[in-house]
Amino acid sequence: MKRILTVLAATLLLTAAMAGTASASSYDSVAEELSAIGVFRGTAGGFELDRAPTRSEAAIMLVRLYGAEDEAKAAYEAGEISMPFTDVSETAAPSVAWLYSQGITNGTSATTFGASSPCSAKMYCAFLLRALGYEDGVDFLYADTLDFAMLHGLFNLSMLDAAPFLRDDLAAVTYQALGADLKDGSTYLLASLIHSIDKYANTASVYGAFLKGVKKSAAKTFRLELLPVVDGSRTGRAYNEDIHSLIRTVSGDILYLDPPYNARQYCTNYHVLETIARYDAPQLKGKTGLRDYAAQKSDFCSARTVAGAFEDVIRNAEFRYIFLSYNNEGLMPFDVIRSIMQKYGSYEIFLTDYKRFKADTDENRRHKSSRTTEYLHCLLKR
Repeated sequence: MKRILTVLAATLLLTAAMAGTASASSYDSVAEELSAIGVFRGTAGGFELDRAPTRSEAAIMLVRLYGAEDEAKAAYEAGEISMPFTDVSETAAPSVAWLYSQGITNGTSATTFGASSPCSAKMYCAFLLRALGYEDGVDFLYADTLDFAMLHGLFNLSMLDAAPFLRDDLAAVTYQALGADLKDGSTYLLASLIHSIDKYANTASVYGAFLKGVKKSAAKTFRLELLPVVDGSRTGRAYNEDIHSLIRTVSGDILYLDPPYNARQYCTNYHVLETIARYDAPQLKGKTGLRDYAAQKSDFCSARTVAGAFEDVIRNAEFRYIFLSYNNEGLMPFDVIRSIMQKYGSYEIFLTDYKRFKADTDENRRHKSSRTTEYLHCLLKR
C-alpha cells in the first residue's frame, strides 16, 4: 500500500508562508509548529530538545507524519497488524506494528526493536526516505543514507551537529522532509492540501484579504483530505505556463477555456495557495501579506487587453472543438466574444441562470442583480 507524508498544514495556516530551510536558530519554533499539528509532542518536561530521541519516539513521529496514527491504533487493537518485538511499550506498539507491516522498519534482532535505544540521524533519515518512496538497497545504500538524504533536501551540513542526534535535530529534519519531493516527483500532497485548505481559510471567499475575527470553520482542527487516486489507462499532463506561449505548443481535440472574468487578478486572490504550491518564503507586503505578483498579471483581467488576449488564444489554438466559460458580467461583452469566435468556424451558444454568489454584504460591492447568466460559447474550428 502506497502511503505518503502529511504536509505541514497547520504551519501554513498560521504563518501563510513557509521557510525553505530550517536553521539551527529556528528549532524551537519548528518544534512548536510541528506540535501544533500533533506531529511532535513533548513530555511533562517540555519538548526536551536537548536529548537524543529513542527509536520508539521516532517510530511514533513517523506514523504521525503518514497521518496514520488513528489507523494504526485501530488496526493494532483489532489484531489486523502485529510485530514480533517484545521490547516495545504499549504506547509505541501500534506505531511500530504499523511501520513493520508496511515494510518501513525492522528490528535490531528477530525479537527486539531496540525501542529505548537512541535513534541516530542515519536511522531517522532512512525512515524518512522510505516514507518518500525510496528503497534502501535499490535507491540508496544504508551506509550512504546521510549523503543521499542531504542530496534530496532532508538537511544540510549546517543543520546537524556532528553528534549526538538530538530531538531538536529530529524536528528540523522532519520539517525539511515535509517540503522534499517524493521519489516519483508527484505533487499529490500539495494538491491534496490546496484542495483541503479552503474549508479552514479565515476569509470571506478568496485570499486577497482576511477576516478581522476568526470564523468557526477557521478555528477547527485541520484535517488533510487526500485526493482520491483513480487508476486509468492514460497518463495525464499538467502545464504551468502562460497561455499565450503554451497554446502554440500543444494541440488536441477539445480545448476548454475558463479565464478570469473581471479585473481582480487571480494572483492576489489566491496568493496563499501560490505560496503553498511553491513552498517558498516570499517577501510579503501590505496588510494582507501579498507576495510580489508583478510578473503574474493576466491580460484577461483588463478591459483594454482582454479581447486581444482572447483572440490570440483562439487564432493559435490547434483544437477541433473550443469551449469558453464566461458570464454576463465579464469584461468581454457577449457580442465581442461571438464576433471573435465566428471568425474561426461554426459558433453556438448555451446559457443558464444562477443565483449570484455573494462573498460579503459590503454596500460598495453589492450588485444590482441577484442572479447571473453563465455562458458556454462553443466553436467548431475550421
